[in-house]
Formats: sequence, structure tokens, C-alpha cells
Amino acid sequence: DLTKVVEKETIATQKFIRNRPTLSWNTNWNTNNSVIFHIVGEPASLHPTNEPSTIAQFIFQYTQGFIARGNLATLAIEPGVIINSNLPINIDDLRLHYALRNDIFWDDGTPLTVKDIEFTLKTHKCPLVENSQAKAYFENLDSISINIENNSFDVWMKKPSVLNTFFLIDYPILQKSFYDSNGLLDSYALSDFDDNNFKSTASLSAWSTVFNSAKFGRNISNLNGLGAYRVDKWDSGNSIRLVKKLNHWTASLTNPSSYETTHPDTIIFQLNTDPNSQYLEFKNQNFDGS
Repeated sequence: DLTKVVEKETIATQKFIRNRPTLSWNTNWNTNNSVIFHIVGEPASLHPTNEPSTIAQFIFQYTQGFIARGNLATLAIEPGVIINSNLPINIDDLRLHYALRNDIFWDDGTPLTVKDIEFTLKTHKCPLVENSQAKAYFENLDSISINIENNSFDVWMKKPSVLNTFFLIDYPILQKSFYDSNGLLDSYALSDFDDNNFKSTASLSAWSTVFNSAKFGRNISNLNGLGAYRVDKWDSGNSIRLVKKLNHWTASLTNPSSYETTHPDTIIFQLNTDPNSQYLEFKNQNFDGS
């Protein structure tokens, strides 16, 4: 009996589960506008620069903004907060030019500016920031020049490399006023962090200690980002729940990208590591995707 054989399979042995067409609405079904996404492991944190896990990077697609991003559906590179149609405008072998859109705002209502971009790059270059997985990608970054009036910026690379046009993709943009309200990193240039003789100050050490801490990785009240969703609840070992932000800047866009279109009110990342249980959850339509 083929049915009995299929019933014995687990989710690990199948490419997909096909449920029979629904002929009527089951009153027990959830009517909430939510998506439940199955995961087999949870991230250690959701720190925007320091957490390298794949699931964290996936969640960031909903909670963060990027200079440019890799589209998971098309596998193409597309603009994030920049207006350039070509990614990027390559002035020459070492200089790359970008301009920011003027319709993107942080949750406190302030607009995204090139100062936020500059701060993000400085943070990644800072030797005291615990982003070892990203440090190598920023080693070839030499300097940045910002034009506040035009909200544009240029980055200079140290040497030509095929990675130069791709290294800024999918790195969350940090809000300078949120993470560095006292402007501590204003006194540093990117080149300062390349100096082999660089010596930290007490103030920089104190700032980095807080920045690297769980305050910005596990405390959901401090998980800040440009994305249309925020972390509403984190039940460690069970689930991470995202909720759509009210009055978010994406709601006023006339031609939003797929990543700027928000259909579900809630996205739940549900942890389940047991293959047999996973199979039953999908068959009972308790999971929407994996």
C-alpha cells in the first residue's frame, strides 16, 4: 500500500509534502494573518554585525536594510537603499560611487543618511568589534568620502579585486544615533583601524564592550533596523516572532520591491529538530515553509 509507505517517511526523506485540495474551511484552522516558518536551529544572537549564522542572516532580510542585497528567489544582486540602477557605479578600478534614496526612514522618524553608512563601515573595520566573519571582507576597504548635501558616498579600495563590487551586499546598515549617540567613532577614520600600531582608548573600549554585548544581540527592545518587521518575542529554544511595523516607510512606496512588500502581519520562526515531528507539522499544515 503506497499510502502506508508514504506515511512512514519523514520530512528528511521527502522533497515536499502534497496535501489534498481543501474542499471546505476547517473551523479549527488559524485565521491570523501569519506565516510559520520551520527552522532546525536558532541563532546565538541577532546582532547586526557580529552574528554569522545562516538563520540570523535570513531573519535580517525582514528586519534590516542593506546597501545592496542578494535576492534569494532570483539569486540576482539588487539595490537596497541606493538609487543606482547598476551595482555599483564603478568610477575606476578602486573607487565606487553610491547615492542613497530619500524615502527611507528609521523607526524614530529620522531619515537614513550617509552618516549611517559611514558609521556602519567604521564599525566593521574597528578592531574591537567582534565580527571576525566579516573582517576579511573589509580589509581591502581603504576610505570613504560622504556628500551630505547629495546624500551620496564614494568608497575607495586598496587594490583591484573581483570582490570590490560585491563586498557591501547583505550587511545590515546601522543607525549611528542609536549605536553611537555620543559620536565616539566620528574621531576615527577607516585608515586608523588599519594601523598595525593602533591602540585603543578607554572610551573606545567601553563603547565596544557595550556594542558587542547581548544588549544589541538578545535584548529585543534594542534590535534596531530599517526592515519592515521587528522582533516582537524571542522564546529561546522554541520560536522567534516578527511583527509588521506600523506606519513603516515601505507602506508609502508606489513600486516596492519584493523585500519591501509586507503581506503577513506576523512571521514566526518555529524551532523543531525532530524529523518525525516535522513531518506531522507539515502534514497538518502547522508549518508554512522551511
